[in-house]
Amino acid sequence: MHLELGLQPLGVLPLPAGMLLLPDTEAAAETATLLRRGRIPVSYPPEAGYYALAARGATPEEVLVTLGSAGAESAYNRLVLTGDAVLLEELRFSCSGDMRLLVEIQGFLRGACDLPPMEAAQSDLLKSLLASAHAARLIEQGAHGEATSLLRRGIRVSDELSPVLAAGLHGDLARILSVTSTAMDEAIDEWRAARAALLGTDFKDALAEVTLSLAVALHGACEGNPGRLSEAIGLYLEAARLASSESSPGVFGGANMNLALAYLAIPMTEASDQLRYGVALSCLRTAAKVFAAAGLEEDLAAARMNLASALVYAPSGRQGDNLVEAVEIYEEVAAWRSAQGDMLGYARARANQGTALAHLGIFEQGIGRLHEARAIFEEFGSFAETAGVREMLDHIARERAGR
Repeated sequence: MHLELGLQPLGVLPLPAGMLLLPDTEAAAETATLLRRGRIPVSYPPEAGYYALAARGATPEEVLVTLGSAGAESAYNRLVLTGDAVLLEELRFSCSGDMRLLVEIQGFLRGACDLPPMEAAQSDLLKSLLASAHAARLIEQGAHGEATSLLRRGIRVSDELSPVLAAGLHGDLARILSVTSTAMDEAIDEWRAARAALLGTDFKDALAEVTLSLAVALHGACEGNPGRLSEAIGLYLEAARLASSESSPGVFGGANMNLALAYLAIPMTEASDQLRYGVALSCLRTAAKVFAAAGLEEDLAAARMNLASALVYAPSGRQGDNLVEAVEIYEEVAAWRSAQGDMLGYARARANQGTALAHLGIFEQGIGRLHEARAIFEEFGSFAETAGVREMLDHIARERAGR
């Protein structure tokens, strides 16, 4: 026996815990209710020890040791933890109704099936999970319109089930809408709905991630609407406060990096604005440190690149030192981009480095870097960046002639 599927907290926690079934006991049912409502239990019942381990981030191997061996519930949980193909086939034939649909969803998530199950679910919970699975498949196929309709139906169902489930579907819908620039206002509304669903829950890391996504959407759509940039700054600060640099380094670092970019986007009109610039530099250094500690190399390269660019134009009595540091950072980023085979990224680092070298008066080396970058941009057909490099080369030529 298993706790009725419609009452399970499926999809609430991160995987694999989010797809495990709780046992059929009164205490476990109370735990399931708490989780669906967005509350993290202080403790889990003894019979759900395996679930507690998974919820706290234990490895699948560690969870398997504590998992029972009898019944469909245990067999399904073993499938979630191992992805065993033989067990998947056995459960497909031995289970029925929503339980079989859940097994099929697991097969789809594991890549054992090309399509999610097409049959109609009985419980609202399974309807919500199926909507999410089918939408994911449609997004892969580029059928964004159909995926949008499915997610809207899933949201209507999940709103009554769990704020955490609803927030996840609102976020999925926002990501699809963000692909179309004309739908950015709708995407922002969906991020707001996702954030509103998580406010007041115990899912602080999820709230931080959604808050960051909303801030990024507002930041990207702030042209002609300065109020959105101000709102984005407030949300970046909130995301950094909510996120943990240990458990959510990507969100914590991302909030700091984007906060810095928002500060740098505000025109400097008075002397006190230099303080804001200094805060931006500090945020970029913090982001780079967190990304480095977490091994997030792509994010680290972006943070370092942004830091170097900010140093080049920083209003400071130490401009020479800032430029030297920027040149060194660009060298690091260029080397990393080259190792990744990212030649456009390499060229951007070289172009910026050439500009910094020119500011230092090291013209020959700077011009060499710019010519190297221009050749790569031309090769890849990046005309706007090619034009930017040519403009910088012309500027250097005029400056040298003037000297």
